[in-house]
Amino acid sequence: MTDVLLAYVGTPHFAAPAQREHLGLAYLTSYLTAAGHRCGFIDAAHEGLAVDALVARIARERPTLVGFSLFLNNTTVTLQAIQALRRSDCRAHITLGGHHATFHWREILANHPEVDSILRGESELALADLAARLRQGRPWKDTSNLASRDPSGAPYANPCRPSIADLDGLPPPNREPYRDAIEHSGVTTMVSSRGCYAHCGFCSVRAFTRLAAGSLWRPRSPAGVVAEISDLRRRFGAQQIIFVDDNFMGPGLAGRRRAGAIADLIRASGLRVQWTFACRANDLEARTLARLREAGLVRVDLGVESWVPRQLELYDKALTPEQNDRAIDLLERLGLDYRLYLIPIDPYVQVPELEHTVRQMQRRGGRHVTHPLFNRLAAFAGTPLAERIDRDGLLSRRAGVCAYEHGTPYRFTDPRMTAVDRALRRLDKSLARTAAAAKALLPLADAPPPVLGFAMDWMAAINEAALETARQVLDAYRRGRPGAASERLRRGNRALAAGVRRVRRARQEQSFSTFKPFSVRVGRRMVQFPPPAFAKLQRSLANAAFRGRARRAS
Repeated sequence: MTDVLLAYVGTPHFAAPAQREHLGLAYLTSYLTAAGHRCGFIDAAHEGLAVDALVARIARERPTLVGFSLFLNNTTVTLQAIQALRRSDCRAHITLGGHHATFHWREILANHPEVDSILRGESELALADLAARLRQGRPWKDTSNLASRDPSGAPYANPCRPSIADLDGLPPPNREPYRDAIEHSGVTTMVSSRGCYAHCGFCSVRAFTRLAAGSLWRPRSPAGVVAEISDLRRRFGAQQIIFVDDNFMGPGLAGRRRAGAIADLIRASGLRVQWTFACRANDLEARTLARLREAGLVRVDLGVESWVPRQLELYDKALTPEQNDRAIDLLERLGLDYRLYLIPIDPYVQVPELEHTVRQMQRRGGRHVTHPLFNRLAAFAGTPLAERIDRDGLLSRRAGVCAYEHGTPYRFTDPRMTAVDRALRRLDKSLARTAAAAKALLPLADAPPPVLGFAMDWMAAINEAALETARQVLDAYRRGRPGAASERLRRGNRALAAGVRRVRRARQEQSFSTFKPFSVRVGRRMVQFPPPAFAKLQRSLANAAFRGRARRAS
């Protein structure tokens, strides 16, 4: 039996189990356990649980407190799960947490009586306090961070307590539910800091952090970070660490010194791990990056957002396209892989701006762009940019559907963009189907190097073909030829599907296990198996073996 049960429902868009840990729930579980509560959590996305199975699991446990992790993309299904839980005669206190719940607390409490409370902001301390009050039968309505209803039923919110200053004092997250996945893949996630020092107008991180007194960016000590890496290596056999910090590097010289200290400690400890992190373009500096690379850094994820100056100004990134390019060039000079995160579509975007963005994405190559290719600015409640879009009269809300269930969509100032946006959504969906089929045909976790190399080439070619299709579609719309745009979209989607069929035939013919050469055309590229580098190595080994036999024969 558990006193507190935490749950993540997942999103209806992904049928396959998620591959990464929900560290938020893992941290909360560890903290509550250390505070003396019997606490567990269920990651339904990771386990591949349907809503009814999740509800049955929670009902069997009969906890005093149930907490759900809420995101924009799982809001509707989470609320459906809570309603089903109440129908099962669950009388536990139900609370919600996370960014989305934090900024939509008033709407959710007004429309969903099945939810008892919402914990706003950072929740370890508040959740432990709430759990203790409920277990002891004490009043809970004045708990810090908590939003609930007054006696008349009107929603209200209590002030938030100061943020946790000493992150090293938190117990490590409970990764036991993910043990099999980590041991199988060798990959796990970590947090080395919380928050971000920047003030991007679209991002909810700053608004979330500012609810409480304390620093906007809070780092863990280098020693604490490396101690956790060592523990993950020893207990789970982790070989690759994905840092999921909002901003790993931190501000200025102090941030670079801390990052360098982490690198030095990894090398001094003899740990052999590969790792990745995300940061801003202005955080990168050659000497620090070189130290990080020597300590196992293999990839940097950059939130460049755009190469369009107007968009960077709108997003309040405090960066220029030239700074973004300099950061990418530096990564390439040092031989570090990178992924680019962009927000090409906003309410004010013009078709020529989108064409420019696509050309820049093509210039950097299909290996480095992320899905969806045509990410749309989300007007998150509590952010300055959402307020501006609202002031400009561009927000649109569907009748009968609350903003917290589907985000806050907007209208475009360029009348062509409604049709363009619809076309690019279709392209992104086709690309998602193709990528999912590619990963199903060639599971990368167990792939030998030649198959892995082919898969990476193939995925890059798929992205490049999608970008070329987008460029042609945008060109047609700019020229006022929507019919031609539709035909180019259909042709591009057919080409992506044809590539999948070709690889499926190759797999059925056992080309990958027998090293039978084949090629597949994707857009303008011909992708070969074995990849050219492996084929060259194969020929070299064969020639060396032949020469050896010839010498022995003579």
